[in-house]
Amino acid sequence: MQNLIKQTPLCYRLPILALFLCLIIVSGCSPQKETTLRIGTNHWPGYKILYLARELGYFEKSSIKLVELPSATEVILALRSGNLEAATLTLDEALTLLNDGLDLKVILVIDYSNGGDALLAKQPINSIQQLKGKNIAVEYTAVGAIILDRALKSVSIEISDVNIIGCTLERHIACFEKNDALVTFEPVRTQLLSQGAVSLFDSSKIPGKIIDVLVVDKKSIEGHEKTLSKLLKAYFKAKKDLEQGLTLAIKLFSNIINLPIEQIPSLFNGIKLVNTKENHRLMNGSPSPLEKTGAELFLFMQQQALVEKNQPIPAFSDERFIPDNQ
Repeated sequence: MQNLIKQTPLCYRLPILALFLCLIIVSGCSPQKETTLRIGTNHWPGYKILYLARELGYFEKSSIKLVELPSATEVILALRSGNLEAATLTLDEALTLLNDGLDLKVILVIDYSNGGDALLAKQPINSIQQLKGKNIAVEYTAVGAIILDRALKSVSIEISDVNIIGCTLERHIACFEKNDALVTFEPVRTQLLSQGAVSLFDSSKIPGKIIDVLVVDKKSIEGHEKTLSKLLKAYFKAKKDLEQGLTLAIKLFSNIINLPIEQIPSLFNGIKLVNTKENHRLMNGSPSPLEKTGAELFLFMQQQALVEKNQPIPAFSDERFIPDNQ
């Protein structure tokens, strides 16, 4: 190129140099391929709609990898260690990570638990009062604490009046067999109820208190904007198919959740899926309604000694990837 420029009359050199510079700029600014977006989930049914979207082919060729883990505890550990870029969590779990210094953004409110989280007991126990002195298994996150706290307070029983047994999700069924009662959630709730368990208290009695969200590590958002937009469009499309009862969607979801097709409707009686309009409402403003709810929840978590650091939670709502009118 240098010899070509030297041999070229001066009047033509500037255009050639300009062209050469343009080629350098264009090659240097060519779009980079987005890296894989790894999303961790556990077995909560609301999260499974992401898997339904994948099975229906709605992810197309997007670089999305769903990583199913046995419990929320393992999802959190993978997110902390950098093995995930995103995760589905309850709001309290997201607040715990924010309090620990992780820079996360909530980009989707998936659902409210409206009965899907519950305190179940073995027969012949049929009232909360009968739990005095009994063993109650629970994964003692804020959700477990909220259900147990509200259930016991509803009949003026102190937490010291029962024996708390720690139990992560993958052990819920085994824990129920070994103890008197269990705080659990779908799909284990439906499975145990079908086997004769008694529901003593559930999240329908505390509407709007247990919220499931999709979070993304803030530094991973840059470079994944297109993927995140495609992800949420795919999610809402699959959600619509499921809500409208499309045969293929119901059949695929039954396989994904590992429950008979006839149990799917009752499964979602306890889960209120959140549409795009409500997502925009919840995440708009400073602070947003979701952040206000988060502040109330965080105060409860502090009172229950579920978080160690006493510091304000940063703004975390990011509605930019929520599509309109779906």
